[in-house]
Amino acid sequence: SLMEIAVSAGVFAMAGLAFFYCVEWLPIFADAPSVDPARKGLAARGLDSLGRAWAFGVMTARMRVSLIMAVAASLALALFLPDAAGGVAMVRAPVRPPLAADAMRASLRLDGDRNRDVVIFDHDAHKQRGGEEKSCEGCHHLNLPGDSASPCWRCHSDMKQPASIFGHSQHIALLGDRWSCEECHGSGQDRSAASAQDCAACHEQYTPELMTHLIKQSGAAKAFMARSYEDAMHGSCLACHKKMEAQAGKPMSQCAFCHKAPSPDRDGNPPKEMKP
Repeated sequence: SLMEIAVSAGVFAMAGLAFFYCVEWLPIFADAPSVDPARKGLAARGLDSLGRAWAFGVMTARMRVSLIMAVAASLALALFLPDAAGGVAMVRAPVRPPLAADAMRASLRLDGDRNRDVVIFDHDAHKQRGGEEKSCEGCHHLNLPGDSASPCWRCHSDMKQPASIFGHSQHIALLGDRWSCEECHGSGQDRSAASAQDCAACHEQYTPELMTHLIKQSGAAKAFMARSYEDAMHGSCLACHKKMEAQAGKPMSQCAFCHKAPSPDRDGNPPKEMKP
């Protein structure tokens, strides 16, 4: 935008002025002529001082090289400013559901991004240790509307970055003929996440206690982003493992306790390399 260009130009201009000032008034280069004390007055630091700085830059090799480097760095920054300011966009990594490790699905093969770094999760054993049905909400802390014990990947749908649990198009489709922006954003409000109602306004089961597991998107007033699948697994699982580690006498918080060697592919070929 024009504002960004103006700000960038101002930054480069300030950098140039700082360079000229340092060359003029600081003993950076030994071969630079000393400044006459009588000319150090504020009024004397005008075009003549700027001209002397340019002259020294042309006459002195080291100063010329410094000036070239400063200009080159400024131009390089200007050319790459959009990428530098915006950063590199992360590629979405959709999470795949776990596969059954046995016919009764007592154990699950967790491999969300299908990179063959499989974790065998003994679901039945965890349920028994946690108190059978009473333990369900320890992992399944938030369920989708009309569902019970929603699997992790349904909300934590991206492997590396937070994902929204709110489906805007699905809500519009469900409202049908009653569709109106004011249903969620209110009259006279902007149509953004900041003005949207809480989920509990329609879904009473989404209490504030349950919603604490969600995180806020930048600029949003409400939390509707689920942590990445990787963060959710490492956060929830590791927190419990660290509590149980001393009691079990096993290194349950170590990576290798869950992450075994990558499994062979469907044709039985061994993995080409191990993940660190």
